Amino acid sequence: MGTSDDDPQVMALELKGLRRRVAALEDALSRSRKQGDTLREANTLLNSIIENTDDFILFSNARAEPMFFNTAYARIMKELLGIEMRAGLKPHTLIDDEVVRAWWDGLHERALAGDKFTEEYTQAGPDGRERVFEVSYNPIWIADQVQGFSEFTR
Repeated sequence: MGTSDDDPQVMALELKGLRRRVAALEDALSRSRKQGDTLREANTLLNSIIENTDDFILFSNARAEPMFFNTAYARIMKELLGIEMRAGLKPHTLIDDEVVRAWWDGLHERALAGDKFTEEYTQAGPDGRERVFEVSYNPIWIADQVQGFSEFTR
């Protein structure tokens, strides 16, 4: 005598259930691909905006470590500090003046505390010429917690 696994009706029901699950998975995969395409397109557009300015743009994580920056930011770090900028490098920590380093740390702490603000400062370039910069900070909030900050300087 055969088992219920051999019963054509049982097999047909199991096959029907499997087809429904496969269709649901295909639908979920299709939605996921569309979301991925949308996210890639948004990322491309955002990158285009960020690179289409002479402003110095930096995004740092919750430890105030730069994670993303535009070409203009990398260029000014090379010009002012003589460094090749890379993710995770905190340029202000390379400055010899402890007071200046502490000032930058204070700005970062303020942004990570949730403050949105703008400051001005003057810095001499390698040619000795004084330059005035305006730097704006905006905390990055995710799920009601500050996860980093953006820094826009001109």
